[in-house]
Formats: sequence, C-alpha cells, structure tokens
Amino acid sequence: MKFLRDERGVAEEFTSLPALAIVMIGFALFFSLLAGTYIQYNEKIKAAELAEVAHYIALKLTNAESPITDAPLLINKEKWDKIGENELREYCKPLFYNYSVNISSPFVKFEKIGEKPNGDMMSVSRKVAIKLADGDVKYGKIIITVWREK
Repeated sequence: MKFLRDERGVAEEFTSLPALAIVMIGFALFFSLLAGTYIQYNEKIKAAELAEVAHYIALKLTNAESPITDAPLLINKEKWDKIGENELREYCKPLFYNYSVNISSPFVKFEKIGEKPNGDMMSVSRKVAIKLADGDVKYGKIIITVWREK
C-alpha cells in the first residue's frame, strides 16, 4: 500500500467542471421550457377571456330585451339606425373591454364601431334574421369583435 502514502500525485481540482456545466445547461433548458409553457398558458387564458366576453355581448345584443331587436335573434334595421353608438356601447359595456358590432348578410352590411381595435382581439358571430322593413326579412350574422382597452 505504498501508493496510498505517495504524495507525489497531481491534484486535479477541476474534474467536476464539465459535469457541473452539463447540469447547469440542463437547468437552463428546464427553466426556459417552463417559462415558455407559462407564457403560452397565459395567452390561452387571455384568448378565452376575450371569447367569453364576446359571446356574452352577442347573447345580450340578440335577446328579446335588446334595444336593436324585435324578438330573439331578429334585428330591426330601423331600431339599429335610431340607436346611437354610445347607447349601444353602454347597453352591455363590459369592464376593461371595448367592442364593435358588425351585422352583415349577402344583401346588407352595417356596423357601429367607435375606435379601431389595437392589440389582441377576438370575434364571435351568431346567425340572425335582419328585418329591413315590414315583411322584408333577410338572414345574416352579427359579428362582435372585442379587445382590451389600453
């Protein structure tokens, strides 16, 4: 056991550095994947919130008590023309969101929009009947576009 007492050997102090570098690279990759997953999750939550708000507005504007309808899903063009943009916006104003309304069919198209949307937005559409005059009903859709106020 003479080799155990031999003090002429060279001390290699840095042999663990490559292993430590591999472990640190592994941690960096793990945390970057974790951060990317969290960012994607937040984006999906924001999109789901926008879709929920847009759906709420579409339902509220097409129910029987709406200021632009005669019956559920029957939009009256005359009422649409009479209502002001601010009245329509205040009828179902969600907090921290803004929206535009677009009603279209192959025969007519009309919209009320205050400002152009900026940033992330979500659109929801719903099939409706559009009463242009007594006895003149066309089928089309109402499109609600929602975005967060800045």
